[in-house]
Parts: sequence; structure tokens; C-alpha cells
Amino acid sequence: MSGMAAVGPSPAGGAAALGGLGGSLEDKDCDLLCPVCFELIDEAYVTRCGHSFCYSCIGESVELHRRCPKCGAALVSRDHIFPNFLLNELVARRRLMLRAPAPQQNAVGAGDADRLRALLATEARHLALADVDGMLDVLTRR
Repeated sequence: MSGMAAVGPSPAGGAAALGGLGGSLEDKDCDLLCPVCFELIDEAYVTRCGHSFCYSCIGESVELHRRCPKCGAALVSRDHIFPNFLLNELVARRRLMLRAPAPQQNAVGAGDADRLRALLATEARHLALADVDGMLDVLTRR
């Protein structure tokens, strides 16, 4: 060995050790969690200092403490928080992945079409135009 320590997964928060840039899906989920409620971010908003939270969590923090819960930067009013459209899209995609059943290789059952219809009916408002185009492309090939 050349004097450098072997780098392995950190037992206590691998994503935090890499500044939130972990390699596994679980590490990426950490980036989608609200640092206040520790749930998947619901209606993502970003502060002027660049931290993202659920709208309800950051709104309450602004009203009660007038500070960013992450770094303590002053947030005088709700005018200092803004919708985080990209993060909202990423969270919506992750929610779809969590709700979708695990794919079975080459096994298409009679209920698959019904599950797809139900998923589209409930999640259609969260789909981006690019996702709809991708689905149409897959369906037209079949």
C-alpha cells in the first residue's frame, strides 16, 4: 500500500461524509428528505441561503424563528423562500418509484395493465411532459 488509507463506506452516514453525493439509492434519498421533519420533502421550497425544506416546515420556521433551520441565516419573511421546482420533480419521481411494484423479469400478468391505469390515474398530475413522451414511445413500440 502507498500510505493512503483504504476508503470504504462510512458506517455513520455515507452521504453526509461526501456532502450528500452518495452512490447508493438510499444515499440519494437523503438528499430528498426535509432536514426539519426528516420525511420526503412535500412542496419543496428553497431559502435565499440555498437550503430546501417542505413548505410547511420552512414557513413555520420563518414565522417562529426568522432563521434558516439549517444554517441560521436570517429569513425575515416568507418573501425570502422560493419554490424549488426541480426538487419537487425529483421527489415526485422518487415517490412514483416507491409506489411502483418491483418489476418481474418477462412476467406480464393480466393485472399489469390495470395497475398501470391506476398508477396513471392517481399520479398523472406529477408527470412531466418528458415522462409522458417516454411512456408513449414505449407503448407505441408494443
